[in-house]
Amino acid sequence: MKSTGVRALGLAASTCYAALIVWVYVHQPQSVAEMTGGLTSSVGVYRIDQQAFDEGLRLFRTDQFEAARAGFERADPAHADALTQFYVSYSFYRQGWGRVYNDNILFAQGLEAADRAIALAPDHRLI
Repeated sequence: MKSTGVRALGLAASTCYAALIVWVYVHQPQSVAEMTGGLTSSVGVYRIDQQAFDEGLRLFRTDQFEAARAGFERADPAHADALTQFYVSYSFYRQGWGRVYNDNILFAQGLEAADRAIALAPDHRLI
């Protein structure tokens, strides 16, 4: 292989590595699952685990909100699906609402998840 070919290959590899570093710096994923999910969603191949989502939805409908959030977390570990993040947010709100008092900590966590869902939704609108 000629030296120009080796240099071109090295330049391409270092450019790809630099792009990965910039992407990680901008998105700041908190886990490996978030990083791989973010990379796959940026190229359009990210899919949630539909079976785990359905289980989380079933638990949500029976007012088992903590277990439902665990199911949604298994379904969308990268936090990259708007619908799943909407249900995570809604489960925090439903669990935080009380007949006598409201749990502001759960409401704050629900607001974080709602912001994630809105940011992921097309045109930043949840429908």
